[in-house]
Amino acid sequence: MAEIKTVGVAGCGTMGAGIAIVAARAGFTTIVYDNRAEALSLARAQSEAFFRKSVERGKLRAEQLPAIMERWTSTTRIEDLAACDVIIEAVFEDLKVKHGLFAALNKCARRTLSLRRTPRLSRSRRSQAAPGATTASSACTSACPRSS
Repeated sequence: MAEIKTVGVAGCGTMGAGIAIVAARAGFTTIVYDNRAEALSLARAQSEAFFRKSVERGKLRAEQLPAIMERWTSTTRIEDLAACDVIIEAVFEDLKVKHGLFAALNKCARRTLSLRRTPRLSRSRRSQAAPGATTASSACTSACPRSS
């Protein structure tokens, strides 16, 4: 398996922003996608505030913050996720939305992880959102590799 250097996050609600925080802090170049520019701005601002609180609590050194935020890029263009080694899907659980997202990702992405946020959708219904998906973990993820 290739080394992961760039992580994409599709969806920047609470879960997506949290995933982006972890990825950027871990040192990955992180591209956060959402089709709503205002949601991207809000997620970035909330994440910066989270990091500032981490500095205040002694969990993060102040000099680390600029580098972390420099690794975080926001985009409303799904095509920008093509640069990612892995994309983590974090949109709300609506099959129509997931179908549309995976259809678009299948055109540009090498590998996408679909993370289950709540039990609202069964595994079989989630796999319908990502046709051809293989199960990576029965509890929370399914992988949807791009077909060659």
